Amino acid sequence: MKPVGKFIHRDQTGATASGGNEIATLLSSAETAGRFAVREIVAEPGAAPAPQLPVADNRYVFVVAGEWEIEAGGERRVARGGVSVFIPAGERYVARPIGKSPGKILEIAAPVVRR
Repeated sequence: MKPVGKFIHRDQTGATASGGNEIATLLSSAETAGRFAVREIVAEPGAAPAPQLPVADNRYVFVVAGEWEIEAGGERRVARGGVSVFIPAGERYVARPIGKSPGKILEIAAPVVRR
């Protein structure tokens, strides 16, 4: 299937809510012919992070808003809007909202290309 251009509004994604987090899949891998997927995560302060095993794909995380504690590859840092993190396949990744206002991150997942 050839990918087509499209405008996406998060209200049209059928976002799911869990533990104080709202997760919207903006683009699924099926819509991009398996090249990548994009999710938006909005979380209330103190929301529990989803347990993360080592990621099977390369992950790029961009902090849009709020303050997050992000653990990636054994390193833990506080990240605010404008900060991005790359998590290679096989590394563990956890993001927790720690600010006083809701936080928002974008996750872009790309499959590992074997050569």
